[in-house]
Amino acid sequence: MDEAIGQLEQFLRRRSLSVCYDEIVLPALALAQIDFRRGVLDAKHVEQINDTVHGLIADLSEHEDVTPSRPARKEKGAAAREDEDHEQPPPPDLPSVEDLRPDWAGGSILCIAGRGPFDDAAAAMLAQLLEKHGLSARLEPDIAVASSNIVHLKSAGVKMICLSYFELGNSAAHLRYTIRRIRRQVSGASILAGLWGHERSARADEQFPANAGADVYALSLRQALSLCIEAASSGGVDLERLARPDAGTSAA
Repeated sequence: MDEAIGQLEQFLRRRSLSVCYDEIVLPALALAQIDFRRGVLDAKHVEQINDTVHGLIADLSEHEDVTPSRPARKEKGAAAREDEDHEQPPPPDLPSVEDLRPDWAGGSILCIAGRGPFDDAAAAMLAQLLEKHGLSARLEPDIAVASSNIVHLKSAGVKMICLSYFELGNSAAHLRYTIRRIRRQVSGASILAGLWGHERSARADEQFPANAGADVYALSLRQALSLCIEAASSGGVDLERLARPDAGTSAA
């Protein structure tokens, strides 16, 4: 994780925050998830990794989610110019919400972590990015939507619920039942299920549980962010009409 943080500092000079989270932090956490499942990481190391990521998120609270402007080529050294010539152009920046749909006025997005060791860290990154693009977001842990607690969930004004999972595995049923409980308790909200750390491929699409019941799925923070921005914007998409399991993979 320390190596990933070092890469992030360099990457932030050329890419937006959401791209850096998707291409540096999420892959590092996905590898940590694998090590945890194999028994390589104990509770102390899991806590250290989470503390590092949450500290990073706090440190970047003032960092806008935009691609940094590049200095003029004449100000760069030859090696830097050569590296830039071989570098892929950055993806376009995502917009901020300026014209909320009337039914979203005063509404918010609820980011709920799964029960995996690093699901909360990913949910925190998404919540931060949503705020940077003009959307109100708050975090809740997995326990908040447990059968004994969900009746106490503060859902007034919630228009979207984003669930955060690095790995489903045996948690597929957990996701399905969580969504059912949310549907009963927060009937007016759309549900996005984020399955982080998976590549866009036919094999990755198999990770989408067809009967889970989410309105839309996303494989990256930028996909989730893009879908939330569209849903909240006047003239944007209505996620309740997106029924295909792979619908979220088309987002930027």
